[in-house]
Amino acid sequence: MRRNLVVLLLAVPLLAQEPMDARGWLNQGVTEFKSGNYPQAVADFQKAVDSDPSNVTARLYLATAWMQQYIPGLESPDNLAIAAAAEREFLKVLDSDPRNETGLAYLASLKLNEKKWDESESWYRKLVADNPNST
Repeated sequence: MRRNLVVLLLAVPLLAQEPMDARGWLNQGVTEFKSGNYPQAVADFQKAVDSDPSNVTARLYLATAWMQQYIPGLESPDNLAIAAAAEREFLKVLDSDPRNETGLAYLASLKLNEKKWDESESWYRKLVADNPNST
C-alpha cells in the first residue's frame, strides 16, 4: 500500500505538467497569456505547435506571445532575440496562410516598433493588397 502511494505521489507532478494535446496546450497558453505570464504562454504555445505543427492558430498565438514581450527601443541582445523569434513565427504563419490578416498586421506592427520603416511599409502594403475589405 505504501509503495503504491509513493508511486502515485511521484506521478502527480508529471500528470499536472502534461495537460494534453495541442488543443490543451493552446488553452493553457491562452490562460497564461491572459494573466500576463508571457514566458509561460510561449512555452505552452510552443508545446501546442510541437504537438501539431500544422496548427496555424497555435503558431499565431506563439508569435503574438513572443511579440508581447518585445520592448520597442531596447537594443539588448535578449530583446532583439525576442523580436526575431516573433518574426520567425509570424513568417511561419504566413508560409501556411499567406493572406493571414492578423499575421500580416502584427508583423507590420513589429517592424514599425523596430523602426524598420521600409519593411513595415512593405508588410502594411501587403496587408492592404491581400485584405482590401479590412478596416
